[in-house]
Amino acid sequence: MKIICKHNGEILDSYGYESKYIDEIKELDEDTIERVKEILRWRPRNGYDFQYGIGGCYNDKYYKIKSVGFQNNNTEIIVRVSI
Repeated sequence: MKIICKHNGEILDSYGYESKYIDEIKELDEDTIERVKEILRWRPRNGYDFQYGIGGCYNDKYYKIKSVGFQNNNTEIIVRVSI
């Protein structure tokens, strides 16, 4: 099941975030949401869930997960984030 991250309608599809997957799941309970966060998490920092960038670059962005839900007839997981 593909994981898609979006910020203000824009899909975050660089730096490996275009190829994030999780085994097929039936419901989004707290444990599953934590598993999704662990898949996305790369260098969490100062209250943010993940860093989007190449690491150590001035244009890296840090995102907090706002919501996790299903889309496309429950075949994908959409993760909405904020800065």
